Amino acid sequence: MSNENTTNDVKLYELGFHLDPAITEDKISSKIDGIKKILLDNNSEIVKEGQAKAMKLSYEITKAISGKNIRFNTSTFSWIKFNATVEGIEVIKDEIDSDDEVIRSIIVKTTDDEDRSTSKIANEEEEAEMDEEDSKESEPKIEPKEIEKELNKEETPEEK
Repeated sequence: MSNENTTNDVKLYELGFHLDPAITEDKISSKIDGIKKILLDNNSEIVKEGQAKAMKLSYEITKAISGKNIRFNTSTFSWIKFNATVEGIEVIKDEIDSDDEVIRSIIVKTTDDEDRSTSKIANEEEEAEMDEEDSKESEPKIEPKEIEKELNKEETPEEK
């Protein structure tokens, strides 16, 4: 039986983060690249990432920046799935939390469960939209002459 320390095992994690809404759209991708660099510098392997999107927050977030409490009602949100060791997570969390432009973040251990993956959900939503469009196209089209006939048709005494 091996007496190795199992904390060196690589596990799948997901980092969700809110960025300061003052970061301009043209600088968002470089900010996210900086976050990915923190992951890579700490021996992580990036697996998937979500598209950054601006959002209104459900509740106000307050973050102390340079000794002042700054309140946020909006942010830019994104997520990254990555493989890392438990030891690497602590360092990553500390580095991300020290960034004043990251107003909130969370790292959770996750699984690469295809039934619950973000990419599968996005694909299912896309397929549902396509099915909806297809059903609209397959509805029988009524010619204007047929509509006019229906409108001009006299009611029979039983229908009155």
